[in-house]
Amino acid sequence: MASDPVLKYSHHAIVVHPLRNPEIPERAPALLGKDNASARYLRARSGGFLLVRWLKNDPVEHPDVSVGLFASVDRPQELVIIKKLKRLLRYDHAADVSNPMAAEIELSTVADPLVRRQLPLYHPKMGQTPFPQLDAVQVHHRGTRGKAYGDFDATLFYKYYNGGTLYDLMEKYRLANRMVPEGFIWHYIAEHGRALAWLHTGDIPSREYNVAHKAEIGQPGKAVNRWRPALAWDALCHMDAHADNIWLHYPTEEEKAANAELRRFGDARPQIILGDFGIAMQARNDRNNLLQARTSPDMPEPETLRDKSDLGSNLLRLAVAGMPAPARHKIMDAVRTGARTGSSRRPKKPAPESDVDVCMSKSYSPGLLACYKRLRPLVELVESNDWDELLRRTDRADWARFPSNDFVYGTMIAMADAYLDGYVGSSAEESVRWTQPLPTCMPLRALVRRPRHHRWDWDKVDEQLSWHIRKAFFQYGPGSVAICQAHVIGAGVPEAELEQVEFDESYGLELRDERAQEVEAEAETQAEVAEAIAGRATVVPPREASPEFRILSPAATPPEYRRRREIDDAVYQQRRRLRLRPRRS
Repeated sequence: MASDPVLKYSHHAIVVHPLRNPEIPERAPALLGKDNASARYLRARSGGFLLVRWLKNDPVEHPDVSVGLFASVDRPQELVIIKKLKRLLRYDHAADVSNPMAAEIELSTVADPLVRRQLPLYHPKMGQTPFPQLDAVQVHHRGTRGKAYGDFDATLFYKYYNGGTLYDLMEKYRLANRMVPEGFIWHYIAEHGRALAWLHTGDIPSREYNVAHKAEIGQPGKAVNRWRPALAWDALCHMDAHADNIWLHYPTEEEKAANAELRRFGDARPQIILGDFGIAMQARNDRNNLLQARTSPDMPEPETLRDKSDLGSNLLRLAVAGMPAPARHKIMDAVRTGARTGSSRRPKKPAPESDVDVCMSKSYSPGLLACYKRLRPLVELVESNDWDELLRRTDRADWARFPSNDFVYGTMIAMADAYLDGYVGSSAEESVRWTQPLPTCMPLRALVRRPRHHRWDWDKVDEQLSWHIRKAFFQYGPGSVAICQAHVIGAGVPEAELEQVEFDESYGLELRDERAQEVEAEAETQAEVAEAIAGRATVVPPREASPEFRILSPAATPPEYRRRREIDDAVYQQRRRLRLRPRRS
């Protein structure tokens, strides 16, 4: 190993080996095929994935799902999101109820036999689409008839998007008391709107056509304000497009060189991704009447209402994110109460729209305010946290106020394209990249090598990592998680090779039984501690470890040095507890 402790050091880390976790038998023919994208992806990364950090891992609050950021061992520059699913959500809305599959697999971008409706990563009218890139999927168990359909076990491998979520961006602007740039809001409307247009109608508005006919926007009877896709389409519903499920990505120069479609994104207009299809469904599979299509058969475009309401809610929250807290709270309270006081089956009250008009008109154009006003009836329903009940109480008078596909996918997206045509490259273009989360590429360690921890030897680190495996990797199969010695370069990118540490076969999930040796070593330590305290030995508090020790592997650390560290640490802790001081000379 290199001797420079600043650029390179070594520690123990956790590595997941997906290929060691077997899949269900019926997946065997697909995995052996050469055209299966999941099999090709995992075979090319057979070295495993090194854990960087957890994005969601709470055995109490979310025992059925975990999401982590991992680094590929075979391709050190590649970061991967691995999502573990242990239960099906809304399995009664699956395409095949007798043999249900997770919605994130049925509706995804990966080329796999399990996918029922494949989402496109590229569209000729748009280029790169706002759908999440799922690279591989593994199914280890699925419920059958006679058992709980919810029983499920699958592993999903997503591309990592480095810009955080739309909610993170809103929070950064709120804390900074800055208004979100209008250009970014229009960019969000154009990207998210096109994603919904494809899901609901199977087509995407052309950016070039909208810019060429921008003078006709808003004029009755013009084609740019109508949305009439030619092909027949079974609508897809996302049902969960809130700000936490909108991901941002700032493509690197390497990504732009490999994919020319990513060059239109930049610091002011990051890539927008509509993620988390966990409760998505095909509209014709709405067996629980979530869309209220059976309750109100005359309701226009019921499969689009929930997704349009999320689009409008995110638009409102972007617009008010940087406002002073009193004005922001006043607007949100008015929106939440509007649905309950404005339903046609309840006494009418004047909707307090003046607050929104006054506050938004100070910072944004009338066109953006007009778009929100058309979406507001649906925003009121979704912000009231009682969507199903309030939607059932609507009637024809309310439906006439709901935004149609012609407005959302025709007029509104055309307005966004026209604004961005003059915004891109102008002096008004404002970067939003300062809201990007700090890059975290350091693999997870049980103990950070700080001064107060430097006496802890590698056995203790392995013990802590094993405890973390038992706690956080309980959803993974036996033998698929291991402790390895990772060599990390300054920026936190792991090298291609990892040296496997010698351990028992069950070491990844259970600690080795060395209690007899521990008892004997503890007795010797206590005797030496008592001798040191009796002699009032002066104990120096822990200091920074030497660079030579930082980069030594466990096998190269002298046993007597480790023993001396144990004694020093024990004496220091004992003296701290007894509050003894050295005798003055």
